[in-house]
Amino acid sequence: MPQDALDSSALQVTFTVQDGNILQKAIRELFDTLVGYTSTEVEDWRVVRVDETATDGSVVVDFVYREGSECLSAYADIWPFMTGSGLSHVDASEPKEDLRQSAATSGQNILTLSLTIPEACDVPMVEPPPPPRAPATQTQAFTPGQQFTVELLLGSGSTVAGLPDQFIAIKEDTASFIIPQKYMQQNGNKLTLKVSNGETEYDLLLKSAGYEPFVGKYLTFDGDLSFEQRLQLAQTIPFVLVDSSEEGVSFGLPSDSCADLMAEYDFIEGRSAKVAGQAGSVDCKLKKKMLKKFVSLKDGEIISIELPSSDMRIDDPGTLDPKLILVDNKIAKILLPQRNLDLIDEDSLRILFANEQNEDFEVVLDLSEARENRNNEEPFEINFKFKTIPADRWGLRETLTALQQIRRAGVPDSVKLIEVTANLLVLTDPHASNSECSFLEEQYDFIENGELYFPNKYFKDDWKISTVDSVICDAPTPAPTTKTTTTTKSEPICILDAINLQKKLTFEVEENVQKKFSKEDLLVNVDPMYLDQVDISAKKVDPNISNWNSQIQELTVFPTWDAIVKMKAASGMEGKKASDISFAVSAANCETQVIKVEFSVDFVNDCPKPSHLLGIELILRPHKPMLTDKFNVMEIIRDTYNDEDMEFIRVKNFTKIDDGTIFIEWMNHTEVICQTESCPTDEIQELINYIVDQSNPQKATAKQQFINFFKGTDYTLKRIASLQVNVCGDGNQIPPPKTPQTGEVEGPASAGTSVILLIIGTIALVTAAIGCIYMKKKKENQANNNSGNVEKIQNNNNTVTIMDADLDSREGNNNVGEDTKLIGKQVDSKTEGEY
Repeated sequence: MPQDALDSSALQVTFTVQDGNILQKAIRELFDTLVGYTSTEVEDWRVVRVDETATDGSVVVDFVYREGSECLSAYADIWPFMTGSGLSHVDASEPKEDLRQSAATSGQNILTLSLTIPEACDVPMVEPPPPPRAPATQTQAFTPGQQFTVELLLGSGSTVAGLPDQFIAIKEDTASFIIPQKYMQQNGNKLTLKVSNGETEYDLLLKSAGYEPFVGKYLTFDGDLSFEQRLQLAQTIPFVLVDSSEEGVSFGLPSDSCADLMAEYDFIEGRSAKVAGQAGSVDCKLKKKMLKKFVSLKDGEIISIELPSSDMRIDDPGTLDPKLILVDNKIAKILLPQRNLDLIDEDSLRILFANEQNEDFEVVLDLSEARENRNNEEPFEINFKFKTIPADRWGLRETLTALQQIRRAGVPDSVKLIEVTANLLVLTDPHASNSECSFLEEQYDFIENGELYFPNKYFKDDWKISTVDSVICDAPTPAPTTKTTTTTKSEPICILDAINLQKKLTFEVEENVQKKFSKEDLLVNVDPMYLDQVDISAKKVDPNISNWNSQIQELTVFPTWDAIVKMKAASGMEGKKASDISFAVSAANCETQVIKVEFSVDFVNDCPKPSHLLGIELILRPHKPMLTDKFNVMEIIRDTYNDEDMEFIRVKNFTKIDDGTIFIEWMNHTEVICQTESCPTDEIQELINYIVDQSNPQKATAKQQFINFFKGTDYTLKRIASLQVNVCGDGNQIPPPKTPQTGEVEGPASAGTSVILLIIGTIALVTAAIGCIYMKKKKENQANNNSGNVEKIQNNNNTVTIMDADLDSREGNNNVGEDTKLIGKQVDSKTEGEY
């Protein structure tokens, strides 16, 4: 700390800090307040001492202004401005009110201000200071709807501009305000007014303090009221001032019941009020005659009650669960299943309805008949847990619709609803003669392996159900352990008998997203202590979409578009289900059991015609499962185009043959490519140019940046091909593609930064099977011993470009071909899957 600062006179501020505020932050905020209030520079101030020893919780901070100044000379202008006192009185003084309020807005309460005097100085007798200059901005916080005052720093004769006259009155150097809530809300809870004395001016910033915007009915006084009349009403009426305009004022009512208001406030009589000589109107509800109706509840049946008017709403359901009652037009419906009925202790329920005119309608629901006729038999339970609609949004309307879905799916009327708990519906057949699980599976087609099972056409969209723990029934009693006549050793025990094995699983998967499932994921509900005693092996696994690693007991799923299409066609499954596989579960002394695993995938084929195909041929070194090869190659493509994921890659074909060759073919699948209004020919050509250099038509080459991505992997790039077919749907609307530009194509930025880059991020690898045209041209080239030709086929309507070239296997040689042929050929429009 500089000695000049320690030896200088200091402004000593005593203040308190709001609970929870950090002292260091509070000092900084107080520092900023002093600098702003005095319109001085930050670099002229310094904090030299902080004293927290006071027993009353106050803090004393010494601020030095313009250190090194002689005695008190530095404070000659700002001390009178802050306290209204001259330098002849430098002991503890109260700050001006506006300074105190400015500090209070940031949480500091200034108690006193004083100046410390160096030992070598005497307090000079100085003349009264000149009138203080106003700061650039004066800030005032207030609560809308409540009256407050502000001291005008330019003294008497000041004017305030920027506010309607009914909100403000000025007397000498003080302005009184009463600003309603709605006006502040309309102005963003902040107002900037101009204060002027004719010679100078400054900004007065009014900011709303925390308040709760009013919602409800109003007490209104109409007429052209003066500010004094509005102020008198606001000071007399204990309600918040919500609105004030030239037509009158409105106060928020604490209740909409006239009876409640009259009982509490003597200036209200019915729907009128009188305050300070002003007559007002009260928007409240008058109590009218109550109607009453008695209804008898029948066990498990829906009770429909006609209401007096169509605008009746539930005012008080009493002890009835609100999720068991609804009002539909003039009909109130109530459903009380037997288990819900058991939770009610009363013999009757009282339910109150009301309308906008405050007319009441009471329904007395007699429960005695329902209790007497209650069927206590619950041989089994069927649980329908509707998982799409959240429990907090579930009501009787959803329950009734869910029951319709249940009946539509084939559950007979003999199976009754016995309980509703949010979005869980519990049913049973009270007249069933057998409660064993095996009997139920024979009697009901929708029960299988102890769980609910329905065809895919049922329980779709918003009415999906959970099939886990959905049937509660009696398992067969295990036969007692027997002993042979020649030994005391018991029969071997099958561990699977002690396991509640879930035999049907559904896994949610996504296109081009790899997921792995462990042994524990497949053996649901199996206690970990039994896992080592149970073996699991693949019985049916489709290599196009899944792979089972028997060594680490792990299932890998990687659904690509080509595999999804094939699986859905082969399985005949509807909706989102794409494939199903199965596993054999075995253990010592047990018969083998089977677990079925079903994949559910969001599959949308919203691009009916492939717009652009790219393909490569690879040579594979070590042997891997086909699913692993597919994932690895698609990762290389994703990395080539700097994509975050494989979202836009749509694999059309992936072929792996025994000689170690892989063909992969893909197409773009973006909104830009699929649209019909414009043809993104330039963007498609950009995609080709990024991996194929066509700058020299006589010698097309693969881009080195593409070849580099295969280095160090198990794959060698051998051949590359590109095919454009029906880029924009109708060939007559397609302009011919531009001639590829010469020069290198710069690498793309992150996916999504532009239309071109988004499409680049859409690409995926292609197989050497580029359709019939590509395979035919390949055979012709091989027959002519002319591998490396680049062939282009063009016509006026559609455009097909084929690039077929061998890459020299030597590293660094990326030549695609030497010669070029141009062959004209008519090409028919083809839809997806016809190549």
